[in-house]
Formats: sequence, structure tokens, C-alpha cells
Amino acid sequence: EEEEEEEESSDSTLRRDNELLSLEAMYGDDFSLQRRGRQPKIAIEVKCPDADTDDRSSSCTLVIEYPCGYPEHLSPKVTFEGLEGPSNKHKRDDLRRRLATMAEERAGEEVTFDLVLVVSEFLSEDASGGADLLTEMATRMQERAAEEEAERNERSRTQREEEAAALADAESAELLLGKELDQQIADEKSRRAEVAQEQRRVRSASLDAAAEEPPPPPEEAGEGVDEEGEDDE
Repeated sequence: EEEEEEEESSDSTLRRDNELLSLEAMYGDDFSLQRRGRQPKIAIEVKCPDADTDDRSSSCTLVIEYPCGYPEHLSPKVTFEGLEGPSNKHKRDDLRRRLATMAEERAGEEVTFDLVLVVSEFLSEDASGGADLLTEMATRMQERAAEEEAERNERSRTQREEEAAALADAESAELLLGKELDQQIADEKSRRAEVAQEQRRVRSASLDAAAEEPPPPPEEAGEGVDEEGEDDE
């Protein structure tokens, strides 16, 4: 039994060491062996495939500790560095669940490369989500600017309509006042014409009456002589 355990342990160690050599060759400077021995510890800096190489906010350092018996009997201990800050807590929790799920699904097999892929895909999704968020924010800002422009245009149109209505009311009032003045002038002319006609009628009636009146009778000459003779006597 001891010989079988030693063979299994030797086989696991060989598989693990070969995996570490492959990882170092694959990731180069992004790979670091932090602890040697029977339980080695490594760190791999995983970068978002779609991000700039100098963008540290789009990278995450995957830290893996291999126990004795990996990969045949035990899964590695997986942690990561990055995604700091309270606002990223839900992201850290999500990534931990994904890594734990992958390690469990690949129990008994070399899993490091798959764990790196999990982190890489997570960073890519996060960057895409951030870009979508920026796009959404830009779209909202454009929509808001369009709404404000429409509101300004509506206010301007309403103001012009109110000014036009006020001007129309003023013109209508002026026109009505002019009509009233014209009517008053016409009424005054008509009244004066009636007065003048009445005056002419009265004057004409007076002239007609004077013409129809008979002249006074003339005085007799003899009556005056007799009176004078009587006075002489």
C-alpha cells in the first residue's frame, strides 16, 4: 500500500510539475513561482484580452496553491488579487463562485489553465459590461439633450404663438375701436343732417305761413279830413 501511495504521489507530483512548466512557458513574465516544494504556490497575472496592455484596472492576479495529491486527489486552493473596493464586492464574489465551480468540475485533472480562462473571460465580460454602461450613459445623455432641445423649441413656439395671439388681439381691438369711431362719426353726421333738415323744414314752414297771411286793410282819406274840420269848428 505504501508503495502504491508513493507511486500515486509521484505521479501527481510529475503531472503537477509538468503543468507548472507549461504554464511558465505559456505566460512568461506574467507567471511567477512564489513557493517551491511539495506544495508550490504560483501567481499568474491575467489580463483582459480586449483591454490595453497598460490598463491595470483590467487585470487580475490569480494565486494558486497546490496541495499534496494534486491533481489526482485534491483540488488547488484558488484566490486572486485585484478588483478592490466596495463597489466591486459583487464582482469578487461572482469570480470566486466561478473559480470554485471550475475547480470542482475538473477534480482529478490539471485545472490551472481552465482557471486562467475563467478569469480572462470574467475580465472580458466586465470590460464589455463597462463599455455597454458607458454607451448606455452616452445614449441617455444624448436623449436627455434631445429632450431639453425639444422642450426649448416647444417653449419658443408657445411664446411665439402667445405673442402672435396678443398682437392679433391688439390689432382686433384697434380695428374694433376704429369701427366704433367710424360709427360714432357716421352717427354724428346723421344727427347733424337731421338737425339741419329740421331747421330747414321749420324755416320753410315759417315762410309759408307768412306768405299765406292777408295784408292789413288800407286807411280811408276822408275820415281824416272830417275829423280835422270838426276840430276847427
